[in-house]
Amino acid sequence: GTQAEGLDEKDLNLAVERRVAELLTAAGVRAQRTRTTDVYVTLADRAQLANDLGADLFVSIHTNASASSSAFHGVETYYLSGEQDSRALASALHRSVLAATGAHNNGLRTAGYYVLRHTDMAAALVEMGYVTNAADLANLKTDAYREKLAQGIADGIVAHLTDLGLL
Repeated sequence: GTQAEGLDEKDLNLAVERRVAELLTAAGVRAQRTRTTDVYVTLADRAQLANDLGADLFVSIHTNASASSSAFHGVETYYLSGEQDSRALASALHRSVLAATGAHNNGLRTAGYYVLRHTDMAAALVEMGYVTNAADLANLKTDAYREKLAQGIADGIVAHLTDLGLL
């Protein structure tokens, strides 16, 4: 991942996903993480783990960067085009993250990311903001904002699982 002003994307992503797992567990959701420490897990291994577990859904948490412009900012959520279950998950996540953070809305987007193409369940990828944008970076550096991100992601997952009748 990328780095900006002493902030490593991998550390930020791990901190937020760790908190998401705690919030989900407290809500009665069994959350399985692809990593719990600072180790690299291949994209293939991430997708395979979810498939092997028979997970109900897959959420990938990331932080964005732009080499072309520091003006890019905000949250965007991706799903695989044509996958309506994934679109519903991405939509629930996106709404909840925006509500929790007040971040700039870059919208729902489609992409062919490996983990979206190779998982057998609804899958979405959340980009929590741009470390190459000063305002996003200032937010991402704070515990309070990371808590809002984690709460938004967890709330989106819970809302989606509730809509499916799984909670």
